[in-house]
Amino acid sequence: MAQLTIQELERATGILRDTLRVWERRYGFPAPSRNIYGERLYDQQTVERLLMITKLLDAGYRIGKLATLSREGLLALIPTPTHHVSQDVDRLLEIIRCLKPGLVYDELMQLKERFGVRHFIYELIAPLTQAVGEAWFQGRIGVLEEHTYSEQAVQILKEIVHQTPVSTDKKILMATLPGEQHVVGLLMASCVCLLKDLECCMLVLKRLWTILYGGRLAQGAAVLAFPVPPMATAVSLPNSWFGHDGCSPQK
Repeated sequence: MAQLTIQELERATGILRDTLRVWERRYGFPAPSRNIYGERLYDQQTVERLLMITKLLDAGYRIGKLATLSREGLLALIPTPTHHVSQDVDRLLEIIRCLKPGLVYDELMQLKERFGVRHFIYELIAPLTQAVGEAWFQGRIGVLEEHTYSEQAVQILKEIVHQTPVSTDKKILMATLPGEQHVVGLLMASCVCLLKDLECCMLVLKRLWTILYGGRLAQGAAVLAFPVPPMATAVSLPNSWFGHDGCSPQK
């Protein structure tokens, strides 16, 4: 399998390249090879470890501990799921393992039509997304299977967002930073807002990180204000805005 450049690794994991370089310098991980031009190259094992690390960071672990652990050591930190998985979720997991995206989409659509949007989001997509993540953590499915599920879930959630009418002029601006892997969660939140008759405006913040880290925050400002579009009554931003281990702006 081809190795990734640091730019490709940033897109694959959602970890900023500046953070990757800091981790490499401080902890010796990731440890890239170099091509003839001196550019960093990363193998698939590094990608998998970094994906596990990002999830464990969200669970409260510190990078100083995680960076020294092998894949097996990271897996040992992942708790065994204790929640009950419904028969529908269990059946869909089996379909996802078989890498049949068309069948995954068809099954999800049938369940949405059968249960309605509210039950579909709360009782199916939410636990299924968690179950897929845990199955990947435990090595029962691979990255390709996880991505296959995410693509189908995103497609269906987008259809719900686009097809659900609202009768109010209240709008919520929802965004995630470039390269971050939170699209499914953001779309789930949008669907929940629609159930409350709140319209969601999806925003791609292509230059936000440059503005934040290269602008006022880099000059030592503790607070950064930026304009919110007048049609929005609230703004939603991901937790990872605030970074890990002091390598990016802090809350």
